[in-house]
Amino acid sequence: MINNLKDLFKASEKFSMPDGKTELKEKGRLEFVSKFPLASIQNLDVDDYCLGTSEKSFSYWLEFKGVLFGIGGGNASKFGIYKSKDGNYYEGFGLKKKLLHSDILNERFLELKKAIIQGLDLVRINQIEKISTIQTPIWNMVLLKIFCVYFPEKFLTIGDPEVIIECAKSIGLSNVELKNENSILINYLCRKKLNETKEFSVWHYEKVGTFIWETFKDSAKRDYYLIGSKYGENADKDIFPEMLLKSVIAIGFASKIDLTELYNENHSVIKEFLESKKEESNSINAIKYFLSLRPGDLVAVKGDGSPKGKEGYLSIVGIAEVIEKNGKVYEYDPSGLGQIINVKFLNAPIFNELSLGGYGRTIHKLSNNEHIKIIFKSSNEMGYSKELNKFLTQAKTENLGTTRNNYLQKYLGLEIKISFGQGGSAKIPWISFLGLGQTTSNGIYPVYLYFKAENLLVLAYGVSVTNVPNKKWELKNLKTISEYFAENNLGTPFNYGNSFIFKTYNTNQLPSSTEIDNDLNEILNYYNSLDLIEHLKPTVNQIRFDIKSFQSITKEAGLIFSDQLIQRFIASLCTKPFVICSGLSGSGKTKLAQAFVQWICESEKQYRIIPVGADWTNREPLLGYPNALNKEEYVSPENGVLDLMIRAKENIENIEEPTKPHFLILDEMNLSHVERYFADFLSTMESGDKIPLHKIENDSLMVPPSIKLPRNLFIVGTVNIDETTYMFSPKVLDRANTIEFRLTETDLEDYIKSDLKLDMDLLENQGANMSESFMQMVIPKKEEEDEKLKEEKAFLKSSEADLKLFFSELKKSGAEFGYRTASEIGRLMYMLKELGESGHNLLDIAIMQKLLPKLHGSRSKLNTTLTTLAKFCVKDAVKDFDGKDEEFRKKYFIPFDKLQKDSLDKIKYKISLEKISRMHKNAIENGFTSYAEA
Repeated sequence: MINNLKDLFKASEKFSMPDGKTELKEKGRLEFVSKFPLASIQNLDVDDYCLGTSEKSFSYWLEFKGVLFGIGGGNASKFGIYKSKDGNYYEGFGLKKKLLHSDILNERFLELKKAIIQGLDLVRINQIEKISTIQTPIWNMVLLKIFCVYFPEKFLTIGDPEVIIECAKSIGLSNVELKNENSILINYLCRKKLNETKEFSVWHYEKVGTFIWETFKDSAKRDYYLIGSKYGENADKDIFPEMLLKSVIAIGFASKIDLTELYNENHSVIKEFLESKKEESNSINAIKYFLSLRPGDLVAVKGDGSPKGKEGYLSIVGIAEVIEKNGKVYEYDPSGLGQIINVKFLNAPIFNELSLGGYGRTIHKLSNNEHIKIIFKSSNEMGYSKELNKFLTQAKTENLGTTRNNYLQKYLGLEIKISFGQGGSAKIPWISFLGLGQTTSNGIYPVYLYFKAENLLVLAYGVSVTNVPNKKWELKNLKTISEYFAENNLGTPFNYGNSFIFKTYNTNQLPSSTEIDNDLNEILNYYNSLDLIEHLKPTVNQIRFDIKSFQSITKEAGLIFSDQLIQRFIASLCTKPFVICSGLSGSGKTKLAQAFVQWICESEKQYRIIPVGADWTNREPLLGYPNALNKEEYVSPENGVLDLMIRAKENIENIEEPTKPHFLILDEMNLSHVERYFADFLSTMESGDKIPLHKIENDSLMVPPSIKLPRNLFIVGTVNIDETTYMFSPKVLDRANTIEFRLTETDLEDYIKSDLKLDMDLLENQGANMSESFMQMVIPKKEEEDEKLKEEKAFLKSSEADLKLFFSELKKSGAEFGYRTASEIGRLMYMLKELGESGHNLLDIAIMQKLLPKLHGSRSKLNTTLTTLAKFCVKDAVKDFDGKDEEFRKKYFIPFDKLQKDSLDKIKYKISLEKISRMHKNAIENGFTSYAEA
């Protein structure tokens, strides 16, 4: 802290100039003086002076040639007169902008030139206090730079008035009012006072200026800002990597407008200009602050932030200082980020999560000093001891809940997980710090373990208990917690005995906060140095879901599916997350499901393809079971189904990250009785209740006591129809969308003609950038959901007459449908339309997938019913063929390519009619029929 001249002298003893800087600055100054000698200023014409005429002009050299200090920022009116891009000369800007015609232009320029010469004369005779009486439109910082160029020994070569004022305060300057308007005089008096000391009188002007700048720049008044790093209507494009690469910050508004002349302008002027360009209010408010950023201001770049009224959350990904680069602070980048401000990143990339709310806008000028301290605290200053004390205090109570507002979610780039136990007071509460690819159920991680009964807090090299970790601690002479307990006669630890000791603490006599933080930072820094995962995939920038992209790439990969079949499959997933694909073996059921999940998923962790075993008689192959031999253990299935469900649940509950789709594909689902091994899933699909898993009280157990089917988990079952399989009951079919896969002669011809080889790798992650949009189709935003429901109801209303006919006829054979099916039909029709389907096909597909699958029975039971249902599929057939069932069957129960054109044109529901025809044929030939076997 510099409080007086003595402190300044002491600080100067340690100061040294960067090599070559003095010579470089003096060379630049002399080049300027050589080009524009003092005596020649009176001979300058308007083009010699003005910015906008050429790179040889006085004003251009003053701003862009790197002479002394920068005066970048503001608009061209700071020079008094300037030439605009339209070829005309102006003074002022915004509301005060005035066109200068030839006579007025010459008059104004003569006045301006006179003011410069008068000011230089006053400097020459040391009458600086009179400069404020000169009437000129030239800004103070421009005048000051002109004075410094010609009389560098009389001024500090610093343009920022805030720094000069800080210097004046510290050296006790009292004979002038310390305000920005007096900045030229204050600068002169500061330099004069320093020149009167033996310490500074012998210093070169550039050394003095640089020393004062470095000494006072941080204590000078600076503003603090928070700015976002996401572009796009849904803030789905992360531009921070590009910001970091270019050393800039950016704002996504008004990207087609060059705002150079508005930089550092009055807010009202900016507002008026942007309103004339039809910019919206949120754009105007953001740009006003963005264009107010000045060199020295600090900016925190946020990843995400919650608005007012929401749960407090703010993530910081970088800290930067605004700087001048090549004479410019603001720049316009039309082919890149648009509006940009030059910065120097002081700390980036980082990831600091804070429980601060009210920061949801694009840019905030910060005024809350406490928030400023928290946001701009460096990672080296950050400690965790307060969080730890809060954790220990809560662990001693019966309050076992943890919320985002209560605890940090990340520290030094690591994800934090906290547990106080499940269902009762925990025996060993813990805090884990997780690196990429590591989880508490499968991995290694630093962890605090609180053994309450022993008043013992252990900072440990943690090792997962549930599964053998995928990495190992590569350290020698480590002592396990079990060994530590034995050495200290503490018995056997309740859990975590295989984790290794880093440091132990007596919770009744904890060390200082500094020691706790140093210990934690030491183990975390080592952990962060480890290669925890082999590779990371880059962040995926999201775009709108495009079904045509998937339809196209399946063909490139050598898969032969009709566009309509793909449409039906995706629409079915969006309607209800349980889809059954039935058909002959080898007809492409599993391949379509596999193709879609490989295409839409960012990681293999988002899906599992599980072949169903012929010996599955209960739920254990899917959900695991409590270990009867070890009551503290739950055995998860090795196939990863339960792990997939837990990951999906954690993902959809985590507001930090986008909801991603997860898929469980059960191949040959009917090799065993579905109603046995899949009963819990069917039940929760109906009720929405949780599936109970266990009642184990073990804090380290990562399997929850129960689990719901998360809405981002999609189950696809494939069904082969042959004599070795079991048929589905109506209960199963009622809860699914059932899609039939059939191979036609045309399909076979296309396959034989195709030269493409099957290449599933071609699909890998290609649609991952559409996964968020896909999930928004499944789980729409609240404001969109009501509108969607209205449209679904409208589809039902438009199909009401035909649905009533089908309901009445299906009821005769006990296959009528309920409210849920009706609702799902409306939803399916809506999704099909969203994906490009239209007309009668909407209801046709819904009938095929939601009504016909439940139909099964004997010839005598279904003969008439099937014929009647078929008539509903043909326009006017009920009336035209009343009492003429046999005639109708002869005309329509034949291959469509043999139908007469007038008959073909009358068919409304072709897919359903063709299926009903096959079911009827099967009933006649075999005495029995069902959807699956026809």
